[in-house]
Amino acid sequence: MMFVICIFAYLSFASSFLTLLSPLSPPLRTASKLKSTNEADGNITLTRNDKINYSEFLSHAVQAHLDQEWTYQSCHADIAREVSKIYENSVETETDINKLVMDIGSGLEGFDMGDAFVGAWDVANVCSDFLFKRMGLETTACSTKLPNGIARFGEINFNSSDFKDIFADLNSNFNRYNWLSRVLSREVEWDAINSIMAINLGYKVVDGTGILCHSSVDEKWLQRGIAGSPDFQVEQKAMELLSDELPSHPDDQDSMEHFVEMLFGKDMKKVEEEGENGDDFVRRCIVVKWLYAFDFLNKPPS
Repeated sequence: MMFVICIFAYLSFASSFLTLLSPLSPPLRTASKLKSTNEADGNITLTRNDKINYSEFLSHAVQAHLDQEWTYQSCHADIAREVSKIYENSVETETDINKLVMDIGSGLEGFDMGDAFVGAWDVANVCSDFLFKRMGLETTACSTKLPNGIARFGEINFNSSDFKDIFADLNSNFNRYNWLSRVLSREVEWDAINSIMAINLGYKVVDGTGILCHSSVDEKWLQRGIAGSPDFQVEQKAMELLSDELPSHPDDQDSMEHFVEMLFGKDMKKVEEEGENGDDFVRRCIVVKWLYAFDFLNKPPS
């Protein structure tokens, strides 16, 4: 009898242990363990603004994270697209981050992850961390950091020494011309580009705080459905608005195109546009054209 009891106890322990290790188990790190100002009944929920366009951010961030954490694999892009798709479907009716993360994990369980070195719930946990950091909420010390090159809405530190150095570097026509050239050659990170764009769009800094005031910003930029200044690296709506503001006259179009080719070279421009990072380069070109069209060379940002 004692032998049977021991066997039963061992099997119960083994079953629990295997369940814990299973890649199909629910995420071990969920949003309910994190603190924020958006808590309601112990759960953390998305506001209306938070819900919009985060699918695109997750897609970029997940792919960049997997590529940087492991090595480039085509399956990472497939996983990132599936995460975006699951999120978009779920967020139509759901605002609780716990449940959104569960939906992402559950949805990826039935998805072919290819040769990826991660499982469905590894990706779901990463999405949880990224959502919280994107929203500017508190996370745990062991949470996953946003990948290099993924800028964050509303997290530009306009009082930082780095930002002040950017302004100091743009104090002459020649320096601004050189800066635009470095934007195209990817020597300037998107955080710096977004900072300069925010100031040129009319966002102002409250003295001594680094907080953005948008009283001088065109209403269309405030109606994007996303809080904070635009992130032109990942926010498609912002890039569309910027493109719409470019002069439409053929002569102006030719002038902007000629300026970009003068900065970067006509042949090199074509190579970059058709290359693996063509989308990033095209976004940089649109930013440079916009700044050129709105007289950035003759007017330092202020």
